[in-house]
Amino acid sequence: MGLLPTKTVFSKEKTRTRVTGTFQHQDGLFAGLSGLALEGYEIHMGETVLGEGCREMTCLDARTGGESGRKLDGGWKDQVFGTYVHGVFDREQVAKAVVTALGAKKGIDMSGVCGVDFTQYKESQYDLLAQGLRESLDMKKIYEILEAGLPGESQEEKR
Repeated sequence: MGLLPTKTVFSKEKTRTRVTGTFQHQDGLFAGLSGLALEGYEIHMGETVLGEGCREMTCLDARTGGESGRKLDGGWKDQVFGTYVHGVFDREQVAKAVVTALGAKKGIDMSGVCGVDFTQYKESQYDLLAQGLRESLDMKKIYEILEAGLPGESQEEKR
């Protein structure tokens, strides 16, 4: 989209890594993100090089194949941010900092804003989905089918 001065080079390998980290020092509108913890999934197929005036957005603790190591991720310039981390807004403090900053920019009093723990919210939604499935499906029959296995399947294959 050309919103950040960056260049991305695609690769054959896809990175899919659960990560935690912190926001680097931010100036201006989103200064409230500075030092906040984040978590999510780093998902991409390539590497991005930051251009002039663009600074790293986060520092991640990467966990690929059991390896750990800190690395810088994402980029920001002025009021535009980009990251490879999916779920970066799931932490209550991060979402609240962004909403508060945007409200302040628009002159909206955000002092009454309360956050939501998106991780807990998602878990509660999964629980509701599971409960709905249990109520709608013949679970006894499903377990019976699972125990019996597929026709011609050996006991070893069932495990």
